[in-house]
Amino acid sequence: MKSGRDACAAARSVTEQSQPAPINRPGLQQALKEYLQTNRGVRADTDQIFVLPTAQAALNLIAAIVVTPGDGVLDRRFPDIPVPPRHFAPPAPA
Repeated sequence: MKSGRDACAAARSVTEQSQPAPINRPGLQQALKEYLQTNRGVRADTDQIFVLPTAQAALNLIAAIVVTPGDGVLDRRFPDIPVPPRHFAPPAPA
């Protein structure tokens, strides 16, 4: 698992190349920072707050940071089809 700073650096790297691009606005990031600190007790710098145009863009960013090429990923595009528990088991060692 990456540290918060490492994840932010990775996110910045990914967002520089991503479409749609982040819509970071200093005023919005500052307002979110203050809200998080005052109402949620979360301390963050404005450079750690990413504002993205859609939920899908946020999910794509998270996937790009967490998943590396060659990782096994569970495909849940068809949520009505039950997935047997064996699909959640870690892969067998090579």
